[in-house]
Amino acid sequence: MLDYYFSNQFKKDLKLSQKRRCNMSVIYDVIIDIIFEDPLPDHCRPHRLSGNLVKYTECHAMNDVLLLYEADEEKVVFFRLGTHSDLF
Repeated sequence: MLDYYFSNQFKKDLKLSQKRRCNMSVIYDVIIDIIFEDPLPDHCRPHRLSGNLVKYTECHAMNDVLLLYEADEEKVVFFRLGTHSDLF
């Protein structure tokens, strides 16, 4: 199990997702899989980003809900959560 941290922006994004009536159980399941280093479901399609965001990994928690995080051997930091238009 990795140590985990949530950025302040991620916490705001999580509240916004709740207001938008996203399926929070799916989002929480993906977060738990990342923390426990379990393989992510196929629909998540995790991949490293490029350019200014090269240190982050992106995965699709749901169809148009993206999760940006940075992980190493000891910890994972969740940075952003939202749609493509929210994040990019």
